[in-house]
Amino acid sequence: MQMFRAVPSLAFVPLAIFWFGIGETSKIFLIAWGVFFLVWVNTYIGVRDTSPLLGRAADVILCV
Repeated sequence: MQMFRAVPSLAFVPLAIFWFGIGETSKIFLIAWGVFFLVWVNTYIGVRDTSPLLGRAADVILCV
């Protein structure tokens, strides 16, 4: 994953146009590519830093 994170989003513009054409699909792909790693890294850090006590409390609530 880190290998793809190092590639700037602008580098995928020619590939997106080649793969999806000039239309909404290529625009959606570029926007999704641009925000994917931001969301992924922040979600990973949030889950990693969550207290185990909160995880156990959620398990109790879900079992009821």
